[in-house]
Amino acid sequence: MARKRKRRPGGGRKTIGPSAKSANFNSRITPRLKEALQAEAKAMGLKVARAAEILLERSIASRREQSRTNPTQALLYVIGGLAEKCAVKLPNGKRFDWNTEPFVFEAFTHAISMLFNEVRPQANSTIKAEMSAPDVAHYYAQKPIITSIEHGQWAFWDIWDDILGVQPPSKEQEAAFADLSATDMNAWKQLGYDAFKVRRDLGIGDKQKDKGND
Repeated sequence: MARKRKRRPGGGRKTIGPSAKSANFNSRITPRLKEALQAEAKAMGLKVARAAEILLERSIASRREQSRTNPTQALLYVIGGLAEKCAVKLPNGKRFDWNTEPFVFEAFTHAISMLFNEVRPQANSTIKAEMSAPDVAHYYAQKPIITSIEHGQWAFWDIWDDILGVQPPSKEQEAAFADLSATDMNAWKQLGYDAFKVRRDLGIGDKQKDKGND
């Protein structure tokens, strides 16, 4: 099994983050929207203005993304539908979801496997030979990735390490990594906020603690 890698805080792939401020923007909003924005800022641990900037940029990026043909977005849409269909809703109003109930989780994973069987490409694979070439091989722990399983392991650990460990940079870290470009620093911040949200929504930190107590 592939081993997890250690990297400096904020290392790994970088997503596009908010750009540096270059202009002021003033706008009136409804009281209801203001309350929602304040709640989001509190959940993100940010000032309202900073939270508004991040949310606005995400909204613009999402709108642009929706206008493109994107198989991954389509896949995520179907997976979301499967998650909802697999949830068990009892007449008394009690609900069981995949992330809280093992029975629903197993049903969900089976439904996803059926989905992947249906959308699996039918063409013969030609990528293995090209990935094995010395000049283009992917490396994980200095080992060429030549199987789909190894490639999947590499992809999982690369993302999982970020989810578990990346936090938005503190002021001390920003000073220590002052050589980073503004784009890279903003990307680090964005990745940190995104990883925090994933940990919170999926209860990843709690699950790791539970496994440690087993």
